[in-house]
Amino acid sequence: MPIRLRLADEEFDIPVVSDNNWGEQVTLYLKKNSDVIATIQGPQDILLTEAPLSDGGSGPINGLSFDTSTIQQIKVEGFIIRSFTTAADPTTDAFVCEGVYNGSSFFINPKYTGTDAKVKLDINNAGQFLYDAETVADTDTIVIKFKASAIIEEV
Repeated sequence: MPIRLRLADEEFDIPVVSDNNWGEQVTLYLKKNSDVIATIQGPQDILLTEAPLSDGGSGPINGLSFDTSTIQQIKVEGFIIRSFTTAADPTTDAFVCEGVYNGSSFFINPKYTGTDAKVKLDINNAGQFLYDAETVADTDTIVIKFKASAIIEEV
């Protein structure tokens, strides 16, 4: 008796090994499984990640880069928190940064909402996101948390 497995909108009757055609059903199931997983996380998507930034600093953001050999479109979402050594409330910005890569250059449009953490984002043509943080008195830490999704060219 086969084992019935449901994945997304399809059911698969997986025969036991001794049954005929068990390899074909397993292959179909694994293909569907791969298709479903690809909708959850693509090969250049970035899961929720946190990185420290420096007050008055600029440079690459660890963990936030894309491979330009296949990337076509990106969307990065997250927030930046600047905390202080004093009793001042932290400043926080949520951001969404959407952009495209045309084969040689990135074009992005970052949008910020919040209390102005005084950090700006950019990307270089190698696919590495960069930050530029203003110097703000009494800054203790600056942290960026982000996740990203990408549309890639199938090779």
